[in-house]
Amino acid sequence: YVQSGANAFEDAAGNAYAGIGDTTSRGFTTSSAAAVSSVEISSDGGGDATLIVGENLEVTVVFDLPITVNVTGGTPYVPVVLTNATRNATYVSGTGTTSLLFRYQIVAGDVDANGASIAANTLNNGGGTLTNATVAAVLTHSAVSAADGFDEVDGVAPTMTPTTPADNDNNAAISTNLVLTFSESVIAVAGKYIRVCTATGSCTGS
Repeated sequence: YVQSGANAFEDAAGNAYAGIGDTTSRGFTTSSAAAVSSVEISSDGGGDATLIVGENLEVTVVFDLPITVNVTGGTPYVPVVLTNATRNATYVSGTGTTSLLFRYQIVAGDVDANGASIAANTLNNGGGTLTNATVAAVLTHSAVSAADGFDEVDGVAPTMTPTTPADNDNNAAISTNLVLTFSESVIAVAGKYIRVCTATGSCTGS
């Protein structure tokens, strides 16, 4: 609050201001602008730390004061840099706390063999607002560097290249081994099958 002694101010004619002696006439509350404490890519792809199509890359932004998120005008986001593109992790949850969660779901074609990264000062309110009380948050922050082996992204499915016998081979020997060649290393998935079938639909294999 503000107090002022009697006669501390007067007008040009010499009339004195009465002053303020109480604690309530001119009270106010201060609010500080929240600042970013840290930005972290908080998701991973499990044991091999590789995210694939349909999995989520998550970013946690921590502030030094509680943040209110208003998405009426748009949704805040954090651009995440991959090898082939920059994708936006959009705000998911955390309003009223100091920790905000952003998420991007990997789609086909997303690739990053060295780990996702975030450039400095790229947190964007997206047309929404990030505030502490009514004071807009300061969105500047440090970069998050790519870390080899963490949050690598592989959104490219393997494809089959020429096989033995060749496609549409009309003279394959009965004793020919079936050889399937893929565009990248693959592993057999338990519970799935591969079959060899005749033109009439009779199949062998498991």
